[in-house]
This record gives sequence, structure tokens and C-alpha cells, in this order.
Amino acid sequence: LLINDGSSEFEVLNNIPLDLIYDDDKYTVSGAPQNVSMTLEGPNSVMTPLVRQKNFEVYVNLEGYGPGVHTVNVQHSGISNRLHVNIEPRTVQVTIEEKVEREFDVGVDLINDQELVENYEIGDAKITPGKVTITGGKELVDSVALVKAMVDVRDTTETIENVQAPVKVYDMQGNELDVLVEPNVVDVTVPIDVPSKQVPIEVQTEGEPAEGYAIQSVTPDVEEVTIYGPLEAISQIGRIANINVDTTDLSESETQEVVVPVPDGIRKVEPETIEVDIEVMESKDQAEQVIDSIEIGVANPPEEGSVSFL
Repeated sequence: LLINDGSSEFEVLNNIPLDLIYDDDKYTVSGAPQNVSMTLEGPNSVMTPLVRQKNFEVYVNLEGYGPGVHTVNVQHSGISNRLHVNIEPRTVQVTIEEKVEREFDVGVDLINDQELVENYEIGDAKITPGKVTITGGKELVDSVALVKAMVDVRDTTETIENVQAPVKVYDMQGNELDVLVEPNVVDVTVPIDVPSKQVPIEVQTEGEPAEGYAIQSVTPDVEEVTIYGPLEAISQIGRIANINVDTTDLSESETQEVVVPVPDGIRKVEPETIEVDIEVMESKDQAEQVIDSIEIGVANPPEEGSVSFL
């Protein structure tokens, strides 16, 4: 804002950054505003390039101050002494504390977990890394009560894998603390357990074995599989029967790996494949057996004569 009253010019500058000069390896400073306002008065020839270039600094010099509460003047540099400068506020009150850093375990805060899809369950979350370093004033760091990674699970139906979650820090009253967190984002995996149940399987053969051979037995390595999906879908399934092995032109026993089909409405089946042992035998092994010494009785034999067998 430029004001000309005929004798001098005024310029009002807002949102001028306020720099803090202090030993940031040893201390933290709080309480100072981020920006100040400044009014300049003086000749246009001096004012215009200063306003355009903004090559000046407004600061608070805290060198030599130790821990505690201090009221300090706001200063400036890089402004011609031909200009009258008024800074608002002229002084600021700051709190200086010893800087400390401490390591904290990170937990998980699941947002909207009450809105998870019905019958789905949340498993134990995995956080990487599991610890973060928090840096700040001693009093502030001493007040840390909770360190949480935030993950939204609304309407989730499958495991959340390696989502990048922001880390938030709170005191005992649940107030978020303004501290430096490193890293401030962690990777989180949240298992979402889908409803499941075990069902029996039936294996069927397709095709005819080689001439002179027959299938003696078909034996899967498991009797049941686990199906996963919405409760309504899995409740409709009592068994999985359409598992087929190809026995076309087989002349010797073998083991086949076959895929277990996923029924409609089901998310997945475990195991996804099974092994089936197929026993093949020669057809002559199925020949009729001769059984000796079998007594044969005759119903209603004739009153005269006899009955004989050849």
C-alpha cells in the first residue's frame, strides 16, 4: 500500500517473514510469530527499489539467551537510514528450551474402523520402521504420550499393503504436538481377514486311459480347501466338485498338479492348486478270479434220480 501526503511517501508491507537467530543445535524457540508488518516512510527514489527487491531482513537475535521466557526487540537490516521504519509488533515474547531428541515406538491409528465391511476383521498391523525419532524442546518431548501412524480402513475388503502413513504425535490430553518427527511417514501393512470356511473337494477324471489299461484310483493330496469371500457367498457353497484330471491315454501311474476352480462370488481359494495321484493298472489285473471249494445246494431236488454238475 503506497500513500503520498505531498511531503513524503508511505509503504505498508504485510506478511514479512520474521527470522530467528539462535543456536538451533542446542535450543528450540517457540512463541514468535512467523510474519510481521512493516511501515516505511521516505523518498520514493529510496523506497521503490527496496519494496521491489525486498533485499532486507527482519529478525530477532537470540544469541546469548539461554533457556527461559524472554521479551526481545524485533530488528531489521538492509534498509536505508533515509527511510523511517516501524515494525509491528516491535517486540516478541519467546520461550527458549533445550533441544532434546528421543526415540519412540509407533502405533497405528485406524480411521473409520467402524465402517469396515461387515464380517471382515482387522489383523495385527506391521509398521516399517517401528520407531521414529522426535526432536523438540525438553518439556514438549517429555509430554509425548502417543505416536501414531494414521490409516483409513473405510470400506476396505482386502489387506492394505505398504501404504505410506503420516505420523502424528499427541500428549495425554490428545492434543497434537508440534515437534520434529523423523521419519514423518512410515510404511504400514494392515491385514484384512476375509470370512472363510473349509469345504470338501471332489476330483473327477476326463478321458479314457490307453487301451489295455484302467484307472485304479484317484487320490488328491488334500480332502478340503479353504474358500474366502463375503459371508453370503461362502454360506452357499458346500463342496467344490468340478476339479478334473486328464487321464487320456494314460498307461502308467502319475501325479498331476491341477488348479482348484474359484466358485462365483468367492474371492480366493487356498490352496490354489492341489496334487492328485492317479494309479493306473493293466486291464488283465481286473480279470475274473477263480474261487474253489464252494458248496452248491439244489432247491427242490427231484424225488427220484440225482443231480450232478460238470
